[in-house]
Amino acid sequence: MGNSNHKNIDPPQSTDRLDPFQDVEKDRLSKLKTFFLSKKAMTSVHEESTKEFVQMVESDITKLFTDNIPGISSMMDRTGSTPVCQYIVSTYNNGLPIFKSNPAVQQHTIHSLKYVIYKASTFPDRPKKQVLRRLAEAFTACQMEQGRVIDSLYGSLSGREKSFRDQILNLVDIQKEQVMNQLINHYNPEAWKTGDDNPKGQLPHLQSSYCKSFGEELGLRGYKAAKLDKDKISISSVDRQILKSSFEILFNMSDLIASIIADVNQQDENAERLINRDSLMKWAGDNSANNGFESHTIFYDEARTEEYKDIGKPKDENMYQPFLSPSVTVTLLYHLFQSEL
Repeated sequence: MGNSNHKNIDPPQSTDRLDPFQDVEKDRLSKLKTFFLSKKAMTSVHEESTKEFVQMVESDITKLFTDNIPGISSMMDRTGSTPVCQYIVSTYNNGLPIFKSNPAVQQHTIHSLKYVIYKASTFPDRPKKQVLRRLAEAFTACQMEQGRVIDSLYGSLSGREKSFRDQILNLVDIQKEQVMNQLINHYNPEAWKTGDDNPKGQLPHLQSSYCKSFGEELGLRGYKAAKLDKDKISISSVDRQILKSSFEILFNMSDLIASIIADVNQQDENAERLINRDSLMKWAGDNSANNGFESHTIFYDEARTEEYKDIGKPKDENMYQPFLSPSVTVTLLYHLFQSEL
């Protein structure tokens, strides 16, 4: 999009699968999509401070990474001059040089990295290794990618400690991040293999460029950080409208509904969840907060088996845990955000 090649590329096609929904549900989904793609849904604006956590010393941080990521001692930053572990410790204490002109973004980055590393240290093996590897790999890339990954992980991990509303918006943020990658790949299919001789054509800097262009309007995380990217490109008003419209097309409400259902309906007691089932039940059962939502519908009901035809049913031991259908999920979201639509 930096070279105005959009005129020769067909815009993305919507793959939203809304056919199974009734007209009332489709109307609600339309209103919800408008809300989710707005400033009002930007989580970083309304972010609460996370609970207190233990700060770590350099030796403990290094040990955490070396114990969980084989070969990290040979991983270097993109210049090949600084070991990744050393770079992570430096950022843990001082932040990223690229954000030094904006104290608010810098402090958010430092706080976020400290929180993510501490939180990862408390996880079971598999999710611990996943979080630490994603961080380590980010530190082999440019600083904008490092900042973006730190912020994304912070939003995801801290969201689990927040309200049910914020947990849903955390899933929305994850989908927005995926849509941004789809958008860049659609208009810039060579970005992933573009070298340092053309940083403005690389994925992280295109992400910054797009986010600065329309991110605030669509409620994307990282908008303030994107403005600090020295390698972002200038986007014309014509390109901006094409990109914004394409993002809206790619943001798929059917996918969001499916993500919420997949997370809540997990049957493994030790499953990694972004939505806390207790938070869901607390909101659903609170008549002062649920805007008239029928709380019993979050549970599986033999009388509504048609709603679960593509989902199945919960295990016997989970019969008293939430188990959502697509129809109930739409209704739930509408009541949850009703006052903001």
